[in-house]
Amino acid sequence: MLPNSSMTICLPPPTVVVGVMKFLTDHFKKRVADLLNGKDVQAIHFTCDGTTISPQGFKTVAKAIQDEKIKVVFDAKALGGAYAKYTTTTNTLTFNSMSVLDNIEGRGAIVHEAAHAVVDSLKVSTKIRSEEGAAFVAEAWYYISQGIASENAKGPKGKPFAQPPAQAMFDVADDLIARAKKGEKKVRVW
Repeated sequence: MLPNSSMTICLPPPTVVVGVMKFLTDHFKKRVADLLNGKDVQAIHFTCDGTTISPQGFKTVAKAIQDEKIKVVFDAKALGGAYAKYTTTTNTLTFNSMSVLDNIEGRGAIVHEAAHAVVDSLKVSTKIRSEEGAAFVAEAWYYISQGIASENAKGPKGKPFAQPPAQAMFDVADDLIARAKKGEKKVRVW
C-alpha cells in the first residue's frame, strides 16, 4: 500500500518481466528479418569498390539476427539521436527503440546498418568511406523503392537528404536501379 493512499501497486515477478521483454525482442527481431527479407530490400544489389551488397547478404544478416549471432540491444542514449548503429567488433545492432520500424526513416536506417553487417559478414577489409558510401546507397535505394524522392526524404533529426552528399547517394541509387531494370547483372558503383 502506498503511504496516504488506498491504492496497492502489484508488480509482476521479475521472471514475468524478463519473459515479456524476451517475447517483445524476439518479435522485433522477426520484424527486422522480415524487412531485410522483403522484396524491396531483396532488390538491392550492387558492388562498391569491390564489396558486393546483395540480396543474399541481407538474408545472411536477417538469419544472424534471428539466430542471435548478431546481438540486438536497445539504447537510445548511446545513439545520440540516431535510429540504429551496427558495431563490427561486437556484432551488435543497437536501436533507439522498438518503434524504429514504425517509420520510413527508421527502416531506412536499419537497411543502412544492415549493409554494414553485410560487409562484415563477407570478412573483407574495406575503406571506411567505401563501406559508408555503400550503406548510404543501400539506404537511398530502399527509400526510392518506397516512393520517396530525395527532396522529400529526411534523416535522423529531420535533416533533409537533399543536401550533399546525401543527394549524391540518391542519384547513385537511381542510376543503379535503372541499370538493374535494364537487366545489367553486375551493377557497379565504382
